[in-house]
Amino acid sequence: MGQEIYLDSDVLTSIADYYDRNNRTDEAIETIDYAIRLFPDSVLPLAFRARMALMLEDSIDGAKHFLSLITDKDSLEYCYTSAEVKIAEGNQEAANRYLKSHMNNVEDDELDSYCMEVAILFADYEAFELAKEWIDRCEDTEDPDYWETMGRIEMGLGHLEESEQIFTDLIDKDPFSSNNWNHLAATQLLRNKLTESISSSEYSIAINPNDPEAVLNKGNALFALGNHEEALKYFRRFTTLSPNEANGEMLEGVVLADMQKYDESLAHLYKAALLCHGNNQFRLQVYLQIAAVLSKQDRLDEALSYIDRCGEMKQSDPLELALTRGHLYLEHKEIDKATKIFHDTLAESKNDPEIYLKIGVSFLDNGFPDSAYGILNHIAKVLVEPQVPVYPYLAVCCKNLGYQREYEEAVKKAIHYTPLDAKIVLGPYFPEEMEPEDYYKYLINHKNNT
Repeated sequence: MGQEIYLDSDVLTSIADYYDRNNRTDEAIETIDYAIRLFPDSVLPLAFRARMALMLEDSIDGAKHFLSLITDKDSLEYCYTSAEVKIAEGNQEAANRYLKSHMNNVEDDELDSYCMEVAILFADYEAFELAKEWIDRCEDTEDPDYWETMGRIEMGLGHLEESEQIFTDLIDKDPFSSNNWNHLAATQLLRNKLTESISSSEYSIAINPNDPEAVLNKGNALFALGNHEEALKYFRRFTTLSPNEANGEMLEGVVLADMQKYDESLAHLYKAALLCHGNNQFRLQVYLQIAAVLSKQDRLDEALSYIDRCGEMKQSDPLELALTRGHLYLEHKEIDKATKIFHDTLAESKNDPEIYLKIGVSFLDNGFPDSAYGILNHIAKVLVEPQVPVYPYLAVCCKNLGYQREYEEAVKKAIHYTPLDAKIVLGPYFPEEMEPEDYYKYLINHKNNT
């Protein structure tokens, strides 16, 4: 007869983690709850269950309940998870103070590991400045997690060239790491290096055909290239791999809306809203997409009602919602209502250049290039060193209005001040593979040859 296999609390927690990472949520919860019944005083299962309450059940109260069952309040797992609850509550600075105060209890030989875990925690919640503070405390740069986390932090801080180089170097050392290929693809996507991003995603998919992140990255890059049919295939594949993720349903809805298949788009967006559960940050994005699609269907009142719903969420930005409301009115040619909203929003923002820019772009997108030109030209004259990408959009206005000399000058300034935005906005007006720094030369040469 075979011997009975004994599984301790650590092993059961590892099994639950495996189920969780492979989107087998019910089995993960069943396994970790079983571990807690067998080992009610063990820290690891309770801390893991608290995180599941946060991430999968959107329950801060549930997380606090499981934390309260941990008797060893000095354990590192208790510390990390307590801090995570504070972050989830929106108290990042409180979490930071708590984690700093706990450093005194950490042994010297564990301090680097502690700082790394905290950096990863803050990076996971996109608190990248705090993450950078903590990773800078690490002395052991040979830690396997160090450079991957640094690359994520640099990406989050907008240091895209540095991030891309880090992940390129990591891949040179380990070409079979799908995680590093995924991070590289994401960085390249943000840099609008779409062909390279697709290539990186394909390497990751070759390593693991069922990697949801790789599939999602490739779908995003294809969508950015305007390849809607192929993008839709990859977003559907992502939804199959991660059926409980709202992201896949939302992205399917966004692509279908771009394809003017509005009824199909709304079906996916409504499903995405249901999958958000307590994640109001993501629900906010879904509601804004629903409003945009309803507006395209000439259902303005319903669209505005979704903007009102967004306003009830504490995560919403009142100024951004006002701009969206104004944009919807402008889309339906209710110019007086839109103009009043824009005027009030500008006053509320104390004439913030970013608000000015978004209003100008709204007029441009809705077919009012004259009005957009007036607004954007005003920003360009006021700002000595443009902090916002005004020149790419001003260039589009000038081209639409036939202001050739101003168009050329705006292109020249766009590639000087904001080359990434220039590539995104002006790319369709130039050969596909051309880099922004060549736009002005091409423009002048093309003009002279015609």
